[in-house]
Amino acid sequence: MTAEPGVSQLLSEGVQEVFRTHESGHHFFGYHDKSPFDSSGDYLLSHRVSFDTKRMMTSDDRADIVLWNVRNGESRALSTTATFNWQQGSQLQWLGPDFDTRFIFNDYRDGRYVSVIHGRDSGEEKVLPYPVYSVSNDGCWAVCVNYERLHWCRLGYSYAIGGDPEQNRQISDTDGITLLNLKTGKTRLIISTSQMVEMNHLSSMDTGDNYLEHVLFSPNAERFFFFHRWRTEDGDGYTRAYTAQRDGSDIRLINDSGDASHYAWQGDENILLFASHKACLNVLRRSRFLTKYLLRPLRPLFKVVVRPGTGLEKKVLPSRYQLIDALSGKSRTVAPDILAADGHPSFMPGQPGVFVSDTYQDSENYRHLFVFDIANNSRIDIGRFYSPPEFNDTAFRCDLHPRWGRRGRHVCIDSVHSGSRQMHVYSVPQGDEIAGGL
Repeated sequence: MTAEPGVSQLLSEGVQEVFRTHESGHHFFGYHDKSPFDSSGDYLLSHRVSFDTKRMMTSDDRADIVLWNVRNGESRALSTTATFNWQQGSQLQWLGPDFDTRFIFNDYRDGRYVSVIHGRDSGEEKVLPYPVYSVSNDGCWAVCVNYERLHWCRLGYSYAIGGDPEQNRQISDTDGITLLNLKTGKTRLIISTSQMVEMNHLSSMDTGDNYLEHVLFSPNAERFFFFHRWRTEDGDGYTRAYTAQRDGSDIRLINDSGDASHYAWQGDENILLFASHKACLNVLRRSRFLTKYLLRPLRPLFKVVVRPGTGLEKKVLPSRYQLIDALSGKSRTVAPDILAADGHPSFMPGQPGVFVSDTYQDSENYRHLFVFDIANNSRIDIGRFYSPPEFNDTAFRCDLHPRWGRRGRHVCIDSVHSGSRQMHVYSVPQGDEIAGGL
């Protein structure tokens, strides 16, 4: 179906918008790997800013932490943060095991990055000495990345304020993944970047920034997933996907195709990852010599000939959703003929075979939101949402980043289709509706 001019959202039959943040400011949550809903589903967390969101934030910008009553639309600001970005916010999230009385977010206080546990009703705060990335469901642990490092090498996923100049180097000896005890505040570097550079070393690692990011606990927090990424001489990047035990031991390489992107845990044993088994272009990119003397000179021509979204791109860079064993790395492709576009997946609570995901903008600048049932090989479209061209393909873009309500009845997205950056909540198909279609 072709969209009519001026139509900002196209919802499938039976789907309803049940809540949206309002025009008191621009509101957003962040990434797809956590839920803004409390355990009851009655309250929603968001960030709020008052400045134009068609730009990157500066060190002077601040975001309010806002609590919404979904039933009556009332809101109140509970705190403020100086550390946020458009893609992941301030890592704002409810704290388990109740996901009701406390939430946690990152901030910059007294000249350093910290995380803050905030009591929803009491307003009491506990300041921890390290910013969080992924928090265990029991509320006891966090695995963390070095934002002092990301400030220099990861635009769009870093913070504008802060940034230690000593971290602005190809490989930082103090960079890596840190385990934070949320009860005691004690921290320990459990995996260093230099350690990962030495593991199955490739010559292409020797030229650009190496860093670790996108860490995520399994539901039982016994293991976590992470990326080792580095910039190659042709200006692109290479990604390796790993899992490890919570203490940083038993590191397993589960995807070495070079182009892995977004993912979600399916229970405690499998990872749904958008990647390829082996991309021929990335086989060449593993070598510093071939990258420098072959790929780098040909890069401008490649960008013209192999345009995004074309059939040729899909042959040269054949990425699809892969369901991967978190220990062995054995994988199978999920619905390659149906799910060919990268997105941000997460599994439905109580339905480990069903996930929600999205796409980037299509040729008409619409982003698609859908639910997919793996067992029945069935895709159910929820809707399409207009994304103004000035946002697309920028570091301040507004990805939908769909997140489930904790009972699996609703999905929340960030979107700019209404004319401002807002959060929207939609009903989703249930039970037999997923298998049989809307």
